[in-house]
Amino acid sequence: MSESVEFFDKEKYQYYSTLAENLTFGSANQAVFREPNLSKNEYFLVFLKEVNLFQPLMALGTRLCRQAIEILRNLPPTEIFFEQSPFETDELEKYKSLYEQLNKLEWSQLNPDDQKRILELALRFVPGRHKMIALPDGFRRDILKARTRFREKIAADFPDAYSFYRKSDYLISHSIMNNLFFGKFKTSNPQIQHAINEQVVQLLIEEDLLETILKIGMQFQVGSKGDRLSGGQRQKIAIGRAFLKKPKILIMDEDSILAGFSLEGENDVDCRRSSSGYYPRL
Repeated sequence: MSESVEFFDKEKYQYYSTLAENLTFGSANQAVFREPNLSKNEYFLVFLKEVNLFQPLMALGTRLCRQAIEILRNLPPTEIFFEQSPFETDELEKYKSLYEQLNKLEWSQLNPDDQKRILELALRFVPGRHKMIALPDGFRRDILKARTRFREKIAADFPDAYSFYRKSDYLISHSIMNNLFFGKFKTSNPQIQHAINEQVVQLLIEEDLLETILKIGMQFQVGSKGDRLSGGQRQKIAIGRAFLKKPKILIMDEDSILAGFSLEGENDVDCRRSSSGYYPRL
């Protein structure tokens, strides 16, 4: 799977993980250390300055903001155009405003909240996906040095704050799939991901673990209206639900169920429209 998965390796820079993940190289067990909060975490900010990474990260975030806005500002807010940028479609206006300020001011002249947004952008940077800019020279080496220092420092000051990526440890905050292949996908191609899923299922069968995993999965709490599921997961549930009800007529397009009806016209599948297709009410 090495062509499609970048396996976690503490000695290497992970090109398909965020810059924040490369620095911490673990899963935060406390909310204040989770990635969206790092740009506001005073302990983490002091650490960045101690290892001389704060200013390079701010410079990187500034470049990302300028480059992304120059590419995206005149394009429709469609997800496909944002795949190589470090922000989502609903954040475009916020970063447009920041872009305008950066045309007049240096990042050091921005107010504290805007500086945190710049830093957050840099910490989200994934070189393998966000190819609008290249990873600066020397950055990889500096991040690896800081990674070692961060692990030592956080273990001394907040020993329960992180579960670090170790092959011998189960990552509680990660999925069973991630724990099995212990890395990140290099691609969003569904065919490749499906092929890897098949390899993992085969492994579970060989290890006599598939039935146990299925029982655990069926107990998963999907959240209010299925908000803990992705669009693709909702579609899969819709397909499974439709087949379980065995409607006489099943209407589908290439990637989603449109409706399921009995011959009497009663709707056998309670579906709702979303941007990515229909999914069952949960």
